[in-house]
Amino acid sequence: MPIFKHSILNTVRSIGALGAILLVIVAIFAGYFVIFMDKKHAVEQSIMLYDHLMREVVCDATMKQYLEANNLTKIEESYAEMVMGKTNYLITDEAIRKTFKTGNIEIFIFENHYYYAYKAHNTMLYFKNNTSIAPYVVYVSIITLVLLLLLYLLYRTVLHSMSPLQELSQKIRLFAQGEKDVLIDVQGQDEVAEVSQAFNEASTTITALQQSRILFLRNIMHELKTPITRGKLLSFMLDNRCEDKPKLMHTFDLMEAQLKELSNVEALTSKSTQLKLHTYALIDMLDTAIELLDFKEEKLSHNITNQTLVADFNLFATVIKNLLDNASKYALEYPVYIEATPTALIFKNIGNPLPHPIAYYMKPFARDDAHQNLEGFGLGLYITSEIVKRHDYVLEYLYEDGMHCFIVKY
Repeated sequence: MPIFKHSILNTVRSIGALGAILLVIVAIFAGYFVIFMDKKHAVEQSIMLYDHLMREVVCDATMKQYLEANNLTKIEESYAEMVMGKTNYLITDEAIRKTFKTGNIEIFIFENHYYYAYKAHNTMLYFKNNTSIAPYVVYVSIITLVLLLLLYLLYRTVLHSMSPLQELSQKIRLFAQGEKDVLIDVQGQDEVAEVSQAFNEASTTITALQQSRILFLRNIMHELKTPITRGKLLSFMLDNRCEDKPKLMHTFDLMEAQLKELSNVEALTSKSTQLKLHTYALIDMLDTAIELLDFKEEKLSHNITNQTLVADFNLFATVIKNLLDNASKYALEYPVYIEATPTALIFKNIGNPLPHPIAYYMKPFARDDAHQNLEGFGLGLYITSEIVKRHDYVLEYLYEDGMHCFIVKY
């Protein structure tokens, strides 16, 4: 079982988490960058000030104008020595700091201000940058928290707008399992609401069509039962000397069997058939199928002995009957083969390839032009497929070595 289930909602969660991580990483780099740029500016300012000191006299009017323009103040030596005693250097790299000190420049940080120490004209001079160091870390942290909050609100909004997808998925599963009147109550005008509304419309339409088809089949069976019963009764009352009596009896028996097929279709379509699952002997179900089909055993070869299967006896006997009947109708020569394995029941017969893909024959009333003269409604494989699905088994088809193979995997 996969640890992470791929879905749209999980994708949204992953994007949200990735966005939050990237935002924090960007915030950290942004904090480092603005602090670096601020320190770089302080270093550049110290170098520019030193350049002026080497060219100007400290008390000169031009120098005073420069100090005022850059918000710098000359401070007393005693105060400067106290600041330098804190050893809070701007440049933490020992080699670079020594280089600056060799050039008679030192830079300190004290009480959120930059301080510069110079040796110019054989005199030690000290200056304070009156502009406070901006709390960039605080600013970046606040901006990051605001962006994270906005990202979270956006994430919650997206999840809320997409949460109906989970309900939609559950409803679709229920609908696929045969539940009727499956509808979703989703408010809004977004794409998810449109998909949900489209599902509601499709569910209503398909349910109406399904109910219409069930009603149609029930009406057909109701209307046909009476004349078939009456016809069987009249044919039974005919004189035995009547040559057409056996033909009439066979015809009405055939009509009754086809009516039963229609009844099976209606029951499977409406999901009204409840499986009665028990462990049965396969040979018993095969004998029942042969009896229902009136199949001659000399046309059959099988290896079924004492194998058992968990199934609904009558329904699975119908599966065997339909697959056996199908193999018999399309066989070029006999016998028809049935092979039972621990995991499958296989039906084989020699025959020509089918003109259509097997999915075509799994549909109700499906026939091809080459076999229109065969008896039946073309419901056998459809009913078989539906019964196999109801048992949670699998029906597969192969054509190899000139043989049709229907495999029921259980």
